[in-house]
Amino acid sequence: MMTFFKLFKYLFKNTVKDFAFSFWVLCYPVILITFFYLSLSGVIHQELNPVRVAITKDHPFHFVFEQAGENFKITDVTSAEEGKQLTLDGKVDGFVDYQLDVVVAKESGIPQSVLKNVVTQIKQVQSLGKSASTIDYKKSWIKETKSDVSEGTMLFYSSLASFAMYSIFSGVVCVAYMNGNLSEVGRRVMGSSFSKWKFLIYSFATGLTLNLLSNALLLVYMTQILKLQLFTDWTGSILLMLIGNVFGLSFGILIGTLQQLSIQGRIIVALMTNMIASAIAGLMGSSIRAFMNSHLPWVNQYNPVALIISGFYQLNRLNEGTQMTRIFGLLGIYTLLLMVFALWRLRRTRYDSL
Repeated sequence: MMTFFKLFKYLFKNTVKDFAFSFWVLCYPVILITFFYLSLSGVIHQELNPVRVAITKDHPFHFVFEQAGENFKITDVTSAEEGKQLTLDGKVDGFVDYQLDVVVAKESGIPQSVLKNVVTQIKQVQSLGKSASTIDYKKSWIKETKSDVSEGTMLFYSSLASFAMYSIFSGVVCVAYMNGNLSEVGRRVMGSSFSKWKFLIYSFATGLTLNLLSNALLLVYMTQILKLQLFTDWTGSILLMLIGNVFGLSFGILIGTLQQLSIQGRIIVALMTNMIASAIAGLMGSSIRAFMNSHLPWVNQYNPVALIISGFYQLNRLNEGTQMTRIFGLLGIYTLLLMVFALWRLRRTRYDSL
């Protein structure tokens, strides 16, 4: 056990001292999340203020806006000219005349869109041939199930899924540590009598610990500093990130066995694989994911990054686990197959001291 801790400490220090690893695994996730947060901060913190509407007191549909309660701030005017002038001065968002025409100073904007939508609904009620006074405007005729998911939330879920799989780089480094041609650590190991398979296990544990630490720091940053409310089921979400880390490590070890490539080439393959899988799953925006789901729906049904994102959504937005057995099962099967294939390739790889 003491040997394990000594070697773990040595590998931990050696890995953290590597600038490329420290930047991409520890720093880059925080930087990217910060950029996402800044670009979406207007949407995240946007509040819908009451729509300021000018309307004459004797307007036949004045009561509709009264029934809307706090959603509308009504300014009573005595004439159409007064209402239009208030609109042009920016004191109200729009004016509704007797013909149900809406006068706005700006053609676009949330208040203007809400006001036009309400007036459109009033016109639709009129077209039914019923008296508008008999319609209960407060009653909803649609049974709605609402989830507070947004484009920003899905983007953060995509980022967490991608960063959980950043352990793929640790997997590549694990194999490099066993090869004297690729690292100083590898030369020391090959010159010793230490078991290469025990060393692989220790390297695996070190890489997993480092990436989990990176994920933990990222979650603290997102939830405590940026104040993002992403998880309601923390246990399931953390377990999902854990299996994502193990999958990434297993895949990285397999990539690390590509003897035809240099260590830089293997890192590039790992990076491109993660980036492509993440982009298809939605990291670069929902349009790519929507395109793939429309034309190649089977891709994201088995894409590991997309599976993790779907798991986050199931656990924290739908509050159900109907698909979680399939998600955990597929990720577990992927991990087992990758690890078996990687170990088989490692056994076939010939080193001077192996």
